[in-house]
Amino acid sequence: MWVTKDNEIISDAEPDSDGFMEVRRPCPDCLGSGINCLQCAGSGSLPAVMEKVYPVYERLLKPLYRCHLNHLNKHLLKAFLKLF
Repeated sequence: MWVTKDNEIISDAEPDSDGFMEVRRPCPDCLGSGINCLQCAGSGSLPAVMEKVYPVYERLLKPLYRCHLNHLNKHLLKAFLKLF
């Protein structure tokens, strides 16, 4: 599973070798319905953009880097979170 910088979780695709993934967002004007919308032309979503994504376990560990855990505890927690 991957997470964007806006904390949106994506689980069905893999990023390219640079860590970027094509992300589609719903249209903010019609909220994804596409009814009578001029911005998205009835599709309900904006054109796909390439966004940097991060593994979920890395995003969850960022606050822990500020905690005073020893190296072994950080390593074990990271290994545990990789299982999901």
